[in-house]
Amino acid sequence: SGEAANEYFSDGISEEILNVLAGAPELQVAARTSSFAFKGKTMEVPEIARELQVRMVLEGSVRKQGDKVRITAQLIDAKTGFHVWSQTYDRKLEDIFAIQDEIAKAIGDELKVKIGDVDKQGDRGRGTRNLKAYDLYLRGMALWHMRREKELWEAVALFEKAAAMDPEFAQAYSGLALAYTILPAYSTRMSGSEALARSIDAGLRALALDPLMPEPYTALANASVINLQRRTAVELLTRAIVLRPSFATAHQWRGSILMSNGDLA
Repeated sequence: SGEAANEYFSDGISEEILNVLAGAPELQVAARTSSFAFKGKTMEVPEIARELQVRMVLEGSVRKQGDKVRITAQLIDAKTGFHVWSQTYDRKLEDIFAIQDEIAKAIGDELKVKIGDVDKQGDRGRGTRNLKAYDLYLRGMALWHMRREKELWEAVALFEKAAAMDPEFAQAYSGLALAYTILPAYSTRMSGSEALARSIDAGLRALALDPLMPEPYTALANASVINLQRRTAVELLTRAIVLRPSFATAHQWRGSILMSNGDLA
């Protein structure tokens, strides 16, 4: 996005598309942490592709104004430098979920791979059709990634508002679980035991609403580590990675636990 105020929205849309593509077993999709490292950098597509160890690069832009959104997307073959596919979507903001699925499906068609039932995947993975709640969730996740005390507390408030707007919104609870599980490392405003209890409660509620989301398993794994249930933590993180192979946080935390267990390999 060319507008700093809407960067969280652009990031959120990018990650949603990434997650849908990562669900195709034929594709190896670079994780959010890796691909987002190139934001704002003036690098040629072949150079980015080499760094990410990928053949195809998806790039584009998101512009949001009022109740309208314009998304451009283009798939580039890094080996030839040619565009394989490109499209511009001018829609109402209420169509944002459908646009994400359309982009993923179009890319799957070009690459001759099955993306899966994107309609069902979209309903399951997002869990809300309340655009205000979804917007709050995207803002919260953008703050969560910053890993700073003030921003983490702001993220908690946004996730709680999102959950209040739609009590069935699983992602809002998964955001709370992730925020509370790392909060003690950045803030002393809440005791570690209370933050842990809130993280577990939110994580379990998210799983009750949607057992196929990786974030709650990841948050619960961190709670298991704190409770010295390391083998359980590894299994929970392994499950998260199966559900979303591109979820970098699950890989990182699993690697940390294995390392601390002495399993260096």
